[in-house]
Amino acid sequence: MNPEASSTTFRSLEYAVTRWINTAQTRRARSVLIGVGIMLLAQIAGLRIDWRAYLAMAVWLAANYVMAPWAVRPADFSQRRRRYAVTIVVDVLVLSVLYLSLDAVQWLGIGLFVNSALVASATLPRRWVYGITALIVAVYGTLAWFAVSGVLAMPSPFGLAPVRGNTGFLVGQILSSATVLLLMVTLQEHLVRTIRDAEQRFLALVQAVPDMVMTFDSRGNFVYVNPATLEQSGYNRDELTRIPDARFFPQEELPKVQDALERTIAGETTSLELRYLRKSGESRWIQAKAVPFGLHGESEALLVIARDVTDARKRTDEVYANEARIRAIVDSLNVGFATLDTEGRVTSIFGAFAEGVQMAGASLSGVTVRELRVGGEPLPAALLAQIEGSVELALRGESINTHWRNVPTSSQPVRHLRAHLAPLRDAQREIVGVAAVWSDETADVMAEQERDVLRSRLAHAAYFSSPASRAADSIPL
Repeated sequence: MNPEASSTTFRSLEYAVTRWINTAQTRRARSVLIGVGIMLLAQIAGLRIDWRAYLAMAVWLAANYVMAPWAVRPADFSQRRRRYAVTIVVDVLVLSVLYLSLDAVQWLGIGLFVNSALVASATLPRRWVYGITALIVAVYGTLAWFAVSGVLAMPSPFGLAPVRGNTGFLVGQILSSATVLLLMVTLQEHLVRTIRDAEQRFLALVQAVPDMVMTFDSRGNFVYVNPATLEQSGYNRDELTRIPDARFFPQEELPKVQDALERTIAGETTSLELRYLRKSGESRWIQAKAVPFGLHGESEALLVIARDVTDARKRTDEVYANEARIRAIVDSLNVGFATLDTEGRVTSIFGAFAEGVQMAGASLSGVTVRELRVGGEPLPAALLAQIEGSVELALRGESINTHWRNVPTSSQPVRHLRAHLAPLRDAQREIVGVAAVWSDETADVMAEQERDVLRSRLAHAAYFSSPASRAADSIPL
């Protein structure tokens, strides 16, 4: 794993352990209160609970309220873990007093001490884990020795017979406690290692993707970000975890962000396109997808994967702007414009003439020349053959200038079209289609024909009004 991934894995471990340490006070207090409640119910049911057991629980609760805040005081990660290790040791010692008060070695065994060993194996370095495990075995062995030797012996709340003098019980308890603890610690280490290996593979994947990957808590605050997020936003990790949404998103985008946050926390998968602000103040567009994230009341509320689409939007806007300019030019020239692919299918068509004959691009996109309709009727066969021939020549690389004359039908007058077709090439100069520009010259042709008729009539009239024509008329037949 590369250094960056390893560093991120360590930060992820640091975050998980720190979160566990920060919730230790509430967790321990809850456990103690539940224990006291069970003891009270047991005493009401007739069991003999020694008063020193309640004293031990009170001491445990007091120690928790003193030690837990001390463990979470601001410090580097190593210092916080050392403090937490001390609190686990204190837990083991106070728990031993509780065990002694309840004569718990006989009826409860190593049970409650296992929790301390498992917590240590999940949060502390291995050498510390084995040190705490050895402490638990020593403490538990001492408690078993007390029970067997009669030193500090307490009456069993369940009325069990004393084990004083039972050396076999002492040896069995020490060996079984050591075996159980080592087995549980080994299994816990294997489980934790498996989880961390899976997390490392996931983190390596997250590190490699160019998209921004972020987790947020239920208030919309950053919890985790990948390197792509840091690189693209310009912030460092600490800055991102401290800034509110109001600084990361423009003011006008905040309602959209809040709506997506609420819907995602409610269980939806949401997609949205919005702008965010880089540290430099530059506004960038992202396409984001948010999914619910977090289990059992953990602080994460949603996972967001976002892709910067600013450049793509700019290119799209430029394409639309260029197309709008082309349409404006074509419309102002009163001509038609169309493009076709190599299969002869229309990919775009517009212009004043195209609109005039009801050939809007939206309704014709994807149709072939043979499928074109003018006035609701197909193109005449002769005109169709002429158009298809010109398209075929253009696809071979020729530029074609041609004049088309359609054949009149019941609903179509004779129309005269002049067109220019040229091959459409890509960046590699490969032919990918045909571009065609045409104009309707019907009015010009009709006007020229009318002028020809008029000229003919004028010439005829001039001939019959001339002296020569009158002389010719006077010659007798």
